[in-house]
Amino acid sequence: MKFHRHGSQQKGFTLLELLAAIVIIGILGAIVISRINGGRADGKAQNEADIVVDMFNGMLGLKANGSYGTAGTDLSGALIAKQKIPSVYNATAGAVTNPWNGAVSYLSVGGTATLTENGYPPETCVAVVQKVSALGAATITVNGTALGTGAIAGPAAAAACNKTTQANVVAIQSQS
Repeated sequence: MKFHRHGSQQKGFTLLELLAAIVIIGILGAIVISRINGGRADGKAQNEADIVVDMFNGMLGLKANGSYGTAGTDLSGALIAKQKIPSVYNATAGAVTNPWNGAVSYLSVGGTATLTENGYPPETCVAVVQKVSALGAATITVNGTALGTGAIAGPAAAAACNKTTQANVVAIQSQS
């Protein structure tokens, strides 16, 4: 509040006080919105990680007589026929794409099989690598770099996933 020189008291707030209040409210609003959106992205990434675990397990179910078929055999058609492709993916004419329009492939390597997902944003890449690696049943490769078998910690997953692109590639090869 400000006092006039004539001794009368001004009622209300000055323009400067109102602007300061608006700036503070704007900053707090931006913080709240970013936290909400960050939570949604984390939730979507975790949901995708759960979906990939289900698809990987579906792919493992295709093994017959100790093999997934001749090396190089595309297993997509078999997974589509067994309804192992989630509804959030697009599966047409044997081709599968994920929610980011990245190509998804399921290939026999003979005694093992590989699930490859393209087009992952960074947070999804990290979530998928951590979730699938926790199974301990696969060798994980991210953007061409083999990360190994067994649980992969968050920092190692984050280092492998490119933070500046929406085009991370994750390959998951079964151990058997």
